[in-house]
Amino acid sequence: MTYAYRNSSIPSSATAGVFVPVVGPSGVGKDSVLAYAATELRNEADMVFVRRTVTRPTTAGGEDFIGVTEKEFTRLVENNAFCLHWPAHGLHYGIPMSASAAVDAGKVVVANLSRGMIAAARERFPRTLPIAITAPRAIVEQRLRSRGREDDASIALRLARLDAWQAEENDLVKIDNSGSLEMAGMALVTTLRGLAAR
Repeated sequence: MTYAYRNSSIPSSATAGVFVPVVGPSGVGKDSVLAYAATELRNEADMVFVRRTVTRPTTAGGEDFIGVTEKEFTRLVENNAFCLHWPAHGLHYGIPMSASAAVDAGKVVVANLSRGMIAAARERFPRTLPIAITAPRAIVEQRLRSRGREDDASIALRLARLDAWQAEENDLVKIDNSGSLEMAGMALVTTLRGLAAR
Protein backbone atom coordinates (compact mmCIF):
# COMPACT_ATOMS: atom_id res chain seq x y z
CA MET A 1 0.00 0.00 0.00
CA THR A 2 1.27 3.45 -0.87
CA TYR A 3 1.16 5.90 1.99
CA ALA A 4 2.91 9.26 2.07
CA TYR A 5 2.71 12.24 4.38
CA ARG A 6 4.86 15.28 3.74
CA ASN A 7 5.04 17.51 6.78
CA SER A 8 5.99 20.48 4.60
CA SER A 9 2.91 20.22 2.36
CA ILE A 10 1.00 22.87 4.32
CA PRO A 11 2.06 26.19 5.83
CA SER A 12 2.64 26.04 9.57
CA SER A 13 0.34 27.93 11.91
CA ALA A 14 -0.18 27.95 15.65
CA THR A 15 -3.93 28.54 15.42
CA ALA A 16 -5.52 27.70 12.08
CA GLY A 17 -6.90 24.27 11.32
CA VAL A 18 -6.37 22.22 8.17
CA PHE A 19 -8.76 21.53 5.30
CA VAL A 20 -8.34 18.01 3.91
CA PRO A 21 -10.08 17.42 0.57
CA VAL A 22 -10.21 13.71 -0.21
CA VAL A 23 -10.38 13.02 -3.95
CA GLY A 24 -10.44 10.02 -6.23
CA PRO A 25 -12.22 8.74 -9.35
CA SER A 26 -15.27 6.48 -9.22
CA GLY A 27 -14.44 2.91 -8.25
CA VAL A 28 -11.38 3.52 -6.06
CA GLY A 29 -13.46 3.19 -2.89
CA LYS A 30 -13.18 6.76 -1.66
CA ASP A 31 -16.54 6.72 0.15
CA SER A 32 -15.66 3.50 1.97
CA VAL A 33 -12.26 4.79 3.10
CA LEU A 34 -13.80 8.04 4.30
CA ALA A 35 -16.54 6.19 6.20
CA TYR A 36 -13.95 3.94 7.85
CA ALA A 37 -11.86 6.91 9.00
CA ALA A 38 -14.94 8.83 10.20
CA THR A 39 -15.96 5.87 12.36
CA GLU A 40 -12.45 5.39 13.73
CA LEU A 41 -12.13 9.09 14.63
CA ARG A 42 -15.70 9.75 15.74
CA ASN A 43 -14.71 10.51 19.34
CA GLU A 44 -11.78 12.83 18.53
CA ALA A 45 -12.94 16.40 19.06
CA ASP A 46 -10.39 17.99 16.72
CA MET A 47 -11.65 16.01 13.70
CA VAL A 48 -14.62 17.10 11.58
CA PHE A 49 -15.99 15.02 8.69
CA VAL A 50 -18.18 17.16 6.44
CA ARG A 51 -21.52 16.03 5.01
CA ARG A 52 -21.86 17.33 1.47
CA THR A 53 -25.09 18.70 0.06
CA VAL A 54 -25.93 16.99 -3.26
CA THR A 55 -28.79 17.40 -5.72
CA ARG A 56 -29.99 13.81 -5.53
CA PRO A 57 -32.31 11.87 -3.21
CA THR A 58 -30.79 10.97 0.15
CA THR A 59 -32.01 7.40 -0.46
CA ALA A 60 -29.58 7.10 -3.42
CA GLY A 61 -27.01 5.50 -1.09
CA GLY A 62 -23.24 5.75 -1.14
CA GLU A 63 -21.80 8.48 1.07
CA ASP A 64 -23.62 10.14 3.95
CA PHE A 65 -24.91 13.34 2.31
CA ILE A 66 -27.74 15.87 2.49
CA GLY A 67 -30.04 15.48 -0.51
CA VAL A 68 -31.77 18.54 -1.97
CA THR A 69 -33.51 19.55 -5.18
CA GLU A 70 -31.80 21.78 -7.73
CA LYS A 71 -34.13 24.62 -6.72
CA GLU A 72 -33.16 24.19 -3.06
CA PHE A 73 -29.49 24.05 -3.99
CA THR A 74 -29.75 27.31 -5.96
CA ARG A 75 -31.38 28.98 -2.98
CA LEU A 76 -28.59 27.74 -0.68
CA VAL A 77 -25.95 29.15 -3.06
CA GLU A 78 -27.75 32.50 -3.13
CA ASN A 79 -27.79 32.52 0.68
CA ASN A 80 -24.03 31.81 0.89
CA ALA A 81 -24.60 28.45 2.58
CA PHE A 82 -21.50 26.90 0.97
CA CYS A 83 -17.81 27.69 1.24
CA LEU A 84 -17.23 25.58 -1.91
CA HIS A 85 -19.68 24.27 -4.52
CA TRP A 86 -19.45 22.79 -8.00
CA PRO A 87 -21.31 20.84 -10.72
CA ALA A 88 -20.26 17.34 -11.81
CA HIS A 89 -21.90 14.57 -13.84
CA GLY A 90 -25.27 16.32 -13.92
CA LEU A 91 -25.38 16.96 -10.17
CA HIS A 92 -24.43 19.87 -7.90
CA TYR A 93 -22.30 19.51 -4.76
CA GLY A 94 -21.72 21.86 -1.86
CA ILE A 95 -19.46 22.00 1.19
CA PRO A 96 -21.29 23.80 4.03
CA MET A 97 -20.02 27.06 5.47
CA SER A 98 -19.66 25.26 8.81
CA ALA A 99 -16.52 23.64 7.37
CA SER A 100 -14.90 27.07 7.13
CA ALA A 101 -15.86 27.86 10.72
CA ALA A 102 -14.37 24.56 11.88
CA VAL A 103 -11.05 25.28 10.12
CA ASP A 104 -11.01 28.73 11.74
CA ALA A 105 -11.53 27.00 15.09
CA GLY A 106 -8.38 24.92 14.58
CA LYS A 107 -10.00 21.64 13.53
CA VAL A 108 -8.86 19.11 10.93
CA VAL A 109 -11.76 19.27 8.47
CA VAL A 110 -12.17 16.37 6.05
CA ALA A 111 -14.35 16.67 2.95
CA ASN A 112 -15.16 14.56 -0.09
CA LEU A 113 -14.17 16.88 -2.93
CA SER A 114 -13.89 16.91 -6.69
CA ARG A 115 -10.28 16.94 -7.86
CA GLY A 116 -11.10 19.93 -10.05
CA MET A 117 -11.88 21.92 -6.91
CA ILE A 118 -8.48 21.54 -5.24
CA ALA A 119 -7.23 24.91 -6.52
CA ALA A 120 -10.37 26.62 -5.20
CA ALA A 121 -9.94 24.83 -1.86
CA ARG A 122 -6.34 26.03 -1.60
CA GLU A 123 -7.45 29.58 -2.33
CA ARG A 124 -10.15 29.41 0.32
CA PHE A 125 -8.05 27.54 2.90
CA PRO A 126 -4.31 28.34 2.87
CA ARG A 127 -3.66 25.25 5.02
CA THR A 128 -4.99 22.59 2.63
CA LEU A 129 -3.66 19.03 2.30
CA PRO A 130 -5.36 17.10 -0.53
CA ILE A 131 -5.39 13.31 -0.24
CA ALA A 132 -6.01 11.07 -3.24
CA ILE A 133 -7.50 7.59 -2.86
CA THR A 134 -6.14 5.37 -5.63
CA ALA A 135 -6.41 1.80 -6.91
CA PRO A 136 -5.11 -0.11 -9.96
CA ARG A 137 -7.24 -0.04 -13.10
CA ALA A 138 -8.15 -3.75 -12.98
CA ILE A 139 -9.48 -3.45 -9.44
CA VAL A 140 -11.47 -0.33 -10.28
CA GLU A 141 -13.03 -2.06 -13.29
CA GLN A 142 -14.00 -5.05 -11.15
CA ARG A 143 -15.62 -2.78 -8.56
CA LEU A 144 -17.53 -0.80 -11.16
CA ARG A 145 -18.90 -3.98 -12.74
CA SER A 146 -19.79 -5.63 -9.44
CA ARG A 147 -21.94 -2.73 -8.25
CA GLY A 148 -24.10 -3.03 -11.37
CA ARG A 149 -25.04 0.63 -11.73
CA GLU A 150 -23.66 1.31 -15.22
CA ASP A 151 -23.50 -0.24 -18.67
CA ASP A 152 -20.29 -1.13 -20.52
CA ALA A 153 -20.07 2.26 -22.25
CA SER A 154 -20.35 4.16 -18.96
CA ILE A 155 -17.75 1.92 -17.34
CA ALA A 156 -15.38 2.44 -20.27
CA LEU A 157 -15.78 6.20 -19.92
CA ARG A 158 -15.03 6.05 -16.20
CA LEU A 159 -11.95 3.91 -16.84
CA ALA A 160 -10.72 6.38 -19.46
CA ARG A 161 -11.07 9.15 -16.88
CA LEU A 162 -9.18 7.02 -14.40
CA ASP A 163 -6.32 6.52 -16.88
CA ALA A 164 -6.09 10.26 -17.51
CA TRP A 165 -6.32 11.02 -13.79
CA GLN A 166 -3.52 8.64 -12.87
CA ALA A 167 -1.28 9.79 -15.72
CA GLU A 168 -1.14 13.36 -14.47
CA GLU A 169 1.73 14.46 -12.28
CA ASN A 170 0.64 15.87 -8.96
CA ASP A 171 1.87 16.42 -5.43
CA LEU A 172 -1.10 14.90 -3.62
CA VAL A 173 -0.72 12.58 -0.68
CA LYS A 174 -1.79 9.17 -2.04
CA ILE A 175 -3.43 6.24 -0.28
CA ASP A 176 -3.67 2.99 -2.24
CA ASN A 177 -6.98 1.20 -1.66
CA SER A 178 -6.14 -1.94 -3.62
CA GLY A 179 -5.79 -4.03 -0.46
CA SER A 180 -8.08 -4.29 2.54
CA LEU A 181 -10.34 -1.42 3.52
CA GLU A 182 -8.78 -1.48 7.00
CA MET A 183 -5.30 -0.82 5.60
CA ALA A 184 -6.40 2.13 3.49
CA GLY A 185 -8.69 3.44 6.20
CA MET A 186 -5.97 3.34 8.83
CA ALA A 187 -3.56 5.10 6.45
CA LEU A 188 -6.05 7.95 6.23
CA VAL A 189 -6.55 7.92 10.01
CA THR A 190 -2.78 8.09 10.57
CA THR A 191 -2.46 11.05 8.19
CA LEU A 192 -5.28 12.94 9.86
CA ARG A 193 -3.95 12.31 13.35
CA GLY A 194 -0.56 13.59 12.20
CA LEU A 195 -2.18 16.83 11.08
CA ALA A 196 -4.07 17.20 14.35
CA ALA A 197 -0.82 16.82 16.28
CA ARG A 198 0.87 19.76 14.52
